[in-house]
Amino acid sequence: MSSVNNTELIIESLNHAKILNGLFRAGVTVKKCKKEIRRLTLTVDSSDMRKVKEYLEEYEYHYVIVAERGVLHTSKRFLSRYGLIAGLIVALVLLIGASTLVFDIEITGLENVQYSSIENILSAKEIEKYSLKRNIDIDSLRMDINKIEGVASVSVSIKGTKLLINVKEELQKGIVPIFDDSGIYAECDTIITRIIVQSGTAMVKAGDSVRKGALLIAPFYTLNEDTILPVAARGEIYGRQ
Repeated sequence: MSSVNNTELIIESLNHAKILNGLFRAGVTVKKCKKEIRRLTLTVDSSDMRKVKEYLEEYEYHYVIVAERGVLHTSKRFLSRYGLIAGLIVALVLLIGASTLVFDIEITGLENVQYSSIENILSAKEIEKYSLKRNIDIDSLRMDINKIEGVASVSVSIKGTKLLINVKEELQKGIVPIFDDSGIYAECDTIITRIIVQSGTAMVKAGDSVRKGALLIAPFYTLNEDTILPVAARGEIYGRQ
């Protein structure tokens, strides 16, 4: 490979002599010259190209650079291609990362349940931004969050680069009056998640779907087949919609 750096260009003109004389006066050394009708093909040292451009642009000659040869130009092309390859490698690494990592964690549905209670579970399981997807046990995470007081149900999934945690909270019906001879009834349509009977008989269980007005805790105990003992219905009932 030649260490000399040359540039070949084509100039559109009928007056070849004027161009050659002008370039000579500008200090440009023409190494090769090919004359054709309406165009002139020249090979010059690449270090003279600034002078060539200044002259041609001053006199408004139209020209096109058709070739650049030598170590300098070869190095530039190599570096350009190397930069492109490096960019492709970086893009590939980012693409692989995007397909294997979690970049964001989104928790929704919280009103009464503390955000920190879920954060503590994530921390204990070493789940955070940029965690590997394969290291996240979805089922285990869902079961642990479901144990939090006030959580009726939870869905956990990974979509793209995001870990999604959607919580449905229990609807607490409150602690009922100490004395209630009529029983405890549902205030709205709901799915029972927990029922804590302090006095009376539970008429439903966790998982039951009930309509508004349904009897939840009856105001009596059944002592045997023939004996019912009236008592005040008392307890706590939780549900979700």
